[in-house]
Amino acid sequence: MRTIVLCVVALAVAAPAGFAQPCTPFFDQAEFEAFNKAEGKHLQGVETFEESNIPQNGKQPLPAPLDQSPNTVFGIGFPNGLEQNLVIWDNVTPGPNPPDLNPSGSPQALYVIGPGFFFATSKKVGGDLFMEASLDVVFPDARPTGFPDARSTGVGLELSWFFLRAGWHVSIYDGQNQTIGLFEFPGPPGPEPETAFFGVWCEQTIGRINIYDDAGPFPNAIDNVEMWM
Repeated sequence: MRTIVLCVVALAVAAPAGFAQPCTPFFDQAEFEAFNKAEGKHLQGVETFEESNIPQNGKQPLPAPLDQSPNTVFGIGFPNGLEQNLVIWDNVTPGPNPPDLNPSGSPQALYVIGPGFFFATSKKVGGDLFMEASLDVVFPDARPTGFPDARSTGVGLELSWFFLRAGWHVSIYDGQNQTIGLFEFPGPPGPEPETAFFGVWCEQTIGRINIYDDAGPFPNAIDNVEMWM
């Protein structure tokens, strides 16, 4: 049974001098969703990764990126791509808050796991490089030319770890790839099936979220990426 743990430890924000943070973090899913509704936002979609054909207890390394294009190895992965309009990359820039996309190009940059793999309760995606790396979740601008930016202003997701408890550093970027939010918080006390919820609402649209953990080469995972606009 999946357990979402509320992070009650005080949030630590690391930001450069003069950096005004126009984003608000949430560690409770119900509070995050209620806030978005109160702001007149609507749920655009949730990427659950359940469209993958990964079997029970399975794990399949995959190249980056994961997007709406088919991505399989030996027929396993995402035969029809992701359902939602987002793109997932690995990023090998050392440390948190990488300024740009920096994928490894490895054929095993990412992975998808099935329920039961190291006690996972659902299909999840993570970085498969056993090195210091992070995940980029990119939200493409799907607007027609001349229309306002159609990306989300609120994004929530679940984070989990398997071997070593991670402290997460989450960076938020706008559509011009400028940092608009920096957040640091601990992982849940236990590994899968415990997960931590993190949500963020920003005054402007979100173009990219980078997720870095301080667990070194040990992999972690994301799930249930919900987008509000």
